Amino acid sequence: KRRLVLGEEHPDTLASAIQVAYLSFLGVSSSVAPNDKAVEDLFVKAREAARRVLGDEHPVTLEATGGLATLYYGTVRYDEAEPLCVDGLEITQRVLSEEHEATLGFMNLLAMLHCQRGRYGQGTELVTRALQIGERVLGKEHPAAVSSVFALGELYRSQDRYEDAEPLLEKSVQLSRQVLGNEHFWTLYYMHHLAYLYRDQGRYDDAGQLLVKVIEGRLHLLRENSGLTQRSITELVHMYADQGRHDAAEKLLIKSLERTRRLLGEKHEFTQTYITELWLLYEKIGRASCRERG
Repeated sequence: KRRLVLGEEHPDTLASAIQVAYLSFLGVSSSVAPNDKAVEDLFVKAREAARRVLGDEHPVTLEATGGLATLYYGTVRYDEAEPLCVDGLEITQRVLSEEHEATLGFMNLLAMLHCQRGRYGQGTELVTRALQIGERVLGKEHPAAVSSVFALGELYRSQDRYEDAEPLLEKSVQLSRQVLGNEHFWTLYYMHHLAYLYRDQGRYDDAGQLLVKVIEGRLHLLRENSGLTQRSITELVHMYADQGRHDAAEKLLIKSLERTRRLLGEKHEFTQTYITELWLLYEKIGRASCRERG
């Protein structure tokens, strides 16, 4: 309706399109199914239009840049995410100030990218500054400040500094539950990484229980056709298998395979992933053929 009244390239129309893309990414929009490709197409189209009409430094364009960078990070496309973050941070610091919420968002995301690249010193320095600014300017319960808490905890976890990481990751989950809710995209994301920490500490029961909650939340929020949902299911399967809980791993895989076959089809990449995982599980435990079971 807004597009019909104002036109496709009106700033309000572009802002609305970016909002739809971001809400779809979070799994709270009914207008677009929350699958990675559809959401990416929304962000790319909206960002291209915003850059053309409003320029690279307009807040609407920067919002689209941040959303697309976050999507790329969440789908493990770090090479595509990093240049967007670097450019976005440079522009927001110069145009909006270092204390702006958008600037802190780019700082947090770039710090996580540094973490993934093994650049722990750069990541820690960046996110520590973001955390100090966020808590002072926005407050400790603001989502940007909570994101900084999580990012610092994840940096510590990646360096095997588990005692330093645990209170931060647990705090990020607690605050996100309070502020955003139990099944919000970011709450589930923080829970998933807290499960990683518990796994790394050998606390497999705690990690498994947390992953079950993450999977349940993602199936409800993002549904089956999200890479994050598929990834959390596969990781729980591997955790069960590593513990020798082969029956639990098999049950989860068969249930997931049946669901993706029904909802996404036999040829979908996630269906094929579960088939492959089932083959590997049966091979590991010496069972004859998963054709008979799958």
